[in-house]
Amino acid sequence: MEPATSQRGLYRSPRAAAIGALALSLAVASAQNATAQQAPAAVPGTSPAAASELLATTLPKTAAQITGVGGVSCISATLCFAVGDATVTHGRTQLTSNTALIWRYNGHAWRLSDRLRMRQSALVSISCSSASFCLAVGRVGNPSGHALALRWNGRSWSPIGAPSPPSSGNGDALGSGACLSHADCWAVGGKNLGESAAGTHNTLLEHRNGRRLVLVSATGTGGSLVDVACAGADACWATERPIGRSSATYEIANFNGRRWAPERLPIAMSGGEGAISCATLTTCWIVGDRNSGGLRPAAVHLIDGTWQSVPMASPQHPDVTLQGIACVSERDCWAVGSNELVGPGIANPSEAAPFAEEWDGTSWRMAKIAGAARGFLVAVSCTSAGLCAAGGQSLAGDPLAAIATPLG
Repeated sequence: MEPATSQRGLYRSPRAAAIGALALSLAVASAQNATAQQAPAAVPGTSPAAASELLATTLPKTAAQITGVGGVSCISATLCFAVGDATVTHGRTQLTSNTALIWRYNGHAWRLSDRLRMRQSALVSISCSSASFCLAVGRVGNPSGHALALRWNGRSWSPIGAPSPPSSGNGDALGSGACLSHADCWAVGGKNLGESAAGTHNTLLEHRNGRRLVLVSATGTGGSLVDVACAGADACWATERPIGRSSATYEIANFNGRRWAPERLPIAMSGGEGAISCATLTTCWIVGDRNSGGLRPAAVHLIDGTWQSVPMASPQHPDVTLQGIACVSERDCWAVGSNELVGPGIANPSEAAPFAEEWDGTSWRMAKIAGAARGFLVAVSCTSAGLCAAGGQSLAGDPLAAIATPLG
């Protein structure tokens, strides 16, 4: 995402997708007590004390059976946008149709502000550089659709061109955007549905130069680009889900102001989610999961120009997928995702619960979530003033909103 925000939500794990396209939007007011700053480093496999508690309430929705929030971006404590789509299943045919949706937060409540009149459309990511410019991306058409991009000019939303490579065929979608200004945005994505065979090129990388999005050639495996974040015009990173491999381990690429080049992570992350946030060079994080006695949350942090692994807290019976990351400051970051319910006493292990962790500058600690017992989070956005907002999906099918309150 962009400085002060983070959003993504197109490429989800098969486990999360099985839950269904439902909605959860989360407004987080982060607070930390003095003891949090003294907390010891979290050790995977333990269950440390929670950092903050997230309290959920319902969001406005349409008459559709399913409403989903895929991306969130906050400009200030009184202006946030959330994007997603509404899905309707049609009686006898059981065919589905989607309509892209946009919500707006005014500091007190969320309002369903725009229902785009585009058939088979979905928005999955949004990045705002100011109150007068945002870029929302996704897809239009299903399944053989193409990339979709919308611009906010401070008053209204309008579509802008999002080209596809000549050889890509149908099914392209943009899954993430990062805007430093109205004249400097990156948008990434690839094939929207399914896995492609080795040897095919799925990468979709586009740059906005102030007028339109233009295609940019990328160096990598040819897999779909999952997420993108920029700390400056010469410091951007994108996570990539390679194709033609038995595992879903992802890689990263760096833009130095002239070209994109691959970089290595210090650990192998699985799941293909690859959420990244870089508000500044000191708050660059990538989160996901790694298989170690169950899927455990994993994070790497850019420290003095080198990506380094940082331990995260883990539930007692871990099956965690992290899909969003954002920072207020070096000492206040949030990572969100889901934990599939496994272990003794779980009647239906196919269900997942929303999952969140908070970084206090020293360690990651799990946060409690009230009001949303089932579902998953896919995106989170934070402002430098301390307001955070996140989005995801609930099993019940109702869009939700929540705030965080400090414990103790």
